[in-house]
Amino acid sequence: MSKRAEVAVILKMKPMFSDLCADELQRLSNLCHTHHLAAGEVLFQKGDPGDALFGVRRGQIRIETGASDGSRLTLNFMEPGRSVRRGRRARRAAPHRGRDRGRGD
Repeated sequence: MSKRAEVAVILKMKPMFSDLCADELQRLSNLCHTHHLAAGEVLFQKGDPGDALFGVRRGQIRIETGASDGSRLTLNFMEPGRSVRRGRRARRAAPHRGRDRGRGD
């Protein structure tokens, strides 16, 4: 399956795009860009303009925020097929074996 076809499948899974026909999904997927992130790399920070939607194709994205003591607090993990909008802090989860923790690809 091509990357564009994968993107179209991910888009089709989202309720906001589920009613689009194949041609509309293809045109929309042509507007999408691929970002490859290293483990721990920040995709965007809280407060960045909310002008983008990111879909996870492989690996896992950790959504995190700062705690009052300065430590990082994990809010959620986004798995393949899920999407996250800009405006929350997100970073690629580092690979490890712990339960409830992020995995790289």
